[in-house]
Amino acid sequence: MRLPEKIALIYNPRAGKLLRNPHLVERTIEAVRKHGPVEVRPTTGPGTAGELARQEVARGADWIVTLGGDG
Repeated sequence: MRLPEKIALIYNPRAGKLLRNPHLVERTIEAVRKHGPVEVRPTTGPGTAGELARQEVARGADWIVTLGGDG
């Protein structure tokens, strides 16, 4: 398996788990960066994660990593 050339990390900054654990985003970024360069994209409201993922795929993201959310 080849390493990704670009990774997108999409996260919900208002997710309860992330609000209770403020360092979780930074620790996740550090862990993901071990596999390649990371573009960090916070969501801006309900339903925006899908659009951010589509944008990142169009920009050449090899991996989409998500963090926080409603399910």
